[in-house]
Amino acid sequence: MQGQWIGEYKSKENGRILLDIDDIGPNFAGYAVLRSFNRQMPVTFLGFATPDKSSTATLKLIPLAFDPQTFNPEPAPRHLPIRRKNREKTMPACQ
Repeated sequence: MQGQWIGEYKSKENGRILLDIDDIGPNFAGYAVLRSFNRQMPVTFLGFATPDKSSTATLKLIPLAFDPQTFNPEPAPRHLPIRRKNREKTMPACQ
């Protein structure tokens, strides 16, 4: 594992985040799990992989929300008020 971060995030729904990043040879891959302080919001999972080990990467991220009754992951827009436009994010890569 390249790194693990546990902390809080701030947005419309503040909460806690767990971020794991692994060095898998030619690139990095990992996941994030977000848990809102608002317990009405589902736990959200986000997997990612960088194209290489550059210092920045543009990623298409597709969040999954865990259905609170079945605990099955489903596309987050069904559960969360996430904008459908522009899910591409530029993030600094691990070093």
